[in-house]
Amino acid sequence: MNNMVDDTSAAAHLFNLDYIDDDETKVAYLALLIAAERSGYRTEAAAKGVISGLSFFDGEAQPFSLIPNKRHLLFYLREPALRERPQLRE
Repeated sequence: MNNMVDDTSAAAHLFNLDYIDDDETKVAYLALLIAAERSGYRTEAAAKGVISGLSFFDGEAQPFSLIPNKRHLLFYLREPALRERPQLRE
């Protein structure tokens, strides 16, 4: 696991945090980011078009993602997580 943060990654996280209006939502964003990286996931904050997000990678697979909004985070499971654990579909 690479603990180095490059300028692009840091800038993208700061952009996401600046977009969030609610302090509790900012804390949740940071808590998910830290927990994921401590658990061995690689994280990547980036914009896709006009939507910014945070993606979680396990090797090449991207099992989770989130989209920061003003007062909440939209966290979602992606197909790799559902393939690995079909019970999550229930």
